[in-house]
Amino acid sequence: MKAGRVVFRLVSTGVVAVLGYLVLPVTSSSASPEVARFAFSQSLVPVGPASSFISAAESSPLLWGCSPPVAKTSITEAAANAEGCGLLPQGRSFALLESPIAGAKLNASLNYEVRYVHISRTQGLIDIGPVVMQFGNYSGGARPSVVYSKGSFWLFDCATGNGPEVLRISTTTGAVLQRTVMPAISRPQVAVDRYGFWMGQAGNSTYDRNVVPGIWFASLGASQGELLRRSDDQVFGMQQVGDSMVIDVAPEPGSRAYAWRFTPIVG
Repeated sequence: MKAGRVVFRLVSTGVVAVLGYLVLPVTSSSASPEVARFAFSQSLVPVGPASSFISAAESSPLLWGCSPPVAKTSITEAAANAEGCGLLPQGRSFALLESPIAGAKLNASLNYEVRYVHISRTQGLIDIGPVVMQFGNYSGGARPSVVYSKGSFWLFDCATGNGPEVLRISTTTGAVLQRTVMPAISRPQVAVDRYGFWMGQAGNSTYDRNVVPGIWFASLGASQGELLRRSDDQVFGMQQVGDSMVIDVAPEPGSRAYAWRFTPIVG
């Protein structure tokens, strides 16, 4: 499991093409939740919170950095390299492109968009897919969170053109396999396992009074997220341990911390 923000920006000059549509439709998937319930247990963390857990914060091995609007459906590797983008991260054949909106906006508060990209069958070319998400990218603001695991990106943002949602995107085709409504919690800790997408508020997260904080879960195929455990505690890390998801929580840094274990109940 790799967690983090999958973000890259792509500079392009002489942009003339206009996107024909903004959002990929959800593609039907045969995947269904393998479990409906989780057993919960907790234990005291002997040494500070999240000492060995993977943070979902700012880094990702899929990060590819660049800039301005990209209304093209492809770009050569040479052009991307000339603009300072280089090749896809760590030689990967796919990633997600984050760039200023090149076409129409779903609403005025949005200024950035996310698209799937991959190495084309045509040598030296990178294909750029349609927009899968629009969001607001402002100084000091929250940015999309991404977890990559087993053929899918799980892409979450607290304020997209469709509201707070997580998308499951195929790394093979770029198709949106699932859209799930989630709570509007900014800068969350996130993780994914075979059962779905996990999310909880970090110490720098923000949310409105009408948002219920805690551990939220989007199972495979679900249209609505589920609150598994309500809590005002900060989430310091999430990690799959065996078949369970273990989540490190504490009221604040340096205070007594607990490891929450959610173990699937199959059948």
